[in-house]
Amino acid sequence: MRFRTALIIAATLLLAGAGYLAQNSRPAGAVPPPLAQAISFRVVFGYQRATPKVYDGEVKISGGKLEKVEPWRFFQKDVMTGDASWKLDIKRAVFENQPDKPNPVAGGSAPATNLVPAGVVVTVSGSRGSADFETRQGNFSVPILG
Repeated sequence: MRFRTALIIAATLLLAGAGYLAQNSRPAGAVPPPLAQAISFRVVFGYQRATPKVYDGEVKISGGKLEKVEPWRFFQKDVMTGDASWKLDIKRAVFENQPDKPNPVAGGSAPATNLVPAGVVVTVSGSRGSADFETRQGNFSVPILG
């Protein structure tokens, strides 16, 4: 009788523990929940596509907290160099640029190359402040009205 009671208690604890773990754990690769009161914005460099340029830079947040900086359209040697800094060259590549200035691809010539805009996605939390950017092409600030 004692063995049966101990077995029932052990099975109950095991099932309760498994249920708790199933509800409170995320599978590998699962997306974490969104940050409370966080906003994200994308900063695009090279949008006017005049000439290739270097946009190495960094961002500092005043009046809030920097949650993360993610690359957008980084390729070849573009890289994040820290939590809030990057090395970025706006360069030519085979890249469709419609609708503003489409390049014809017919006629047997080599594919057209265009300057490809790229940038960073900045996520911040906190109330009011600014995101202050320093790049090789100049400095600027983005107000944060959280």
